[in-house]
Amino acid sequence: MQQPQNIKLRAIEPSDVEFLYQMENNAGEWDYSGNIQPFSHHTLLRYIDNEANDIYANRQLRLVIEDTASHHPLGMIDLYDYEPRHARAWVGIMIKPENRKKGIGLLALKQLADYCRHMLHLRMLLSEISENNTASQSLFTRGGYTHIATLPRYFQFTPEAAESAFIFQLCLS
Repeated sequence: MQQPQNIKLRAIEPSDVEFLYQMENNAGEWDYSGNIQPFSHHTLLRYIDNEANDIYANRQLRLVIEDTASHHPLGMIDLYDYEPRHARAWVGIMIKPENRKKGIGLLALKQLADYCRHMLHLRMLLSEISENNTASQSLFTRGGYTHIATLPRYFQFTPEAAESAFIFQLCLS
């Protein structure tokens, strides 16, 4: 696949269920997403129908990162733990493995920051990243985020192994 020249962030549609199914059920990503079990097509369709697009009610918003030329989904970007009173939210991003290291994540982070600044009137975005996920650390740094804190032994991936979390922050105002 060629590198997309332009991407857009869009709401999840029922036609995205197979894409979500593949992304959410990739057990190799569960350490970073917090998933501990697979999702069914039925569960994902219910999520799309009932919860996916109301940040005020659900305190989260999942958007599809789409190539504007091909209209193919390239990944997802999430706002979660949205706190309107304090004008902040946490950010998570997952790019399909074959689309990584092509600048897609950086474009998505920048578009999300613009949306959060101008539409949601947020003043701060945050992300928690495993100490060993250097690709994600680099992405958020290039996106203007600053490493502001370390939470020792925050991620418990196995009973014997824990990793620290690096907290990154982007001030929007």
